[in-house]
Amino acid sequence: FIAVSCVANTDADISQKNLTLREICQGHVPEHILLRAEEVGFVEPTDVQREALPMLLSGRDCILHAQVTFLRCF
Repeated sequence: FIAVSCVANTDADISQKNLTLREICQGHVPEHILLRAEEVGFVEPTDVQREALPMLLSGRDCILHAQVTFLRCF
């Protein structure tokens, strides 16, 4: 379950494509941060990130609600 509520709608093309985190964040996030994120394995955004990041990076306000899984290791 994912709910994204924003003040204004984003361009539908952005959220529909299977963009990488780099493609979504390019021009908004410093290159050294993007490189480090990729080094540790953050390449493909989650559904909520794919929906919300373009809106957040454009300066819009968002309220995000996403179901998460909780794994506990013993």
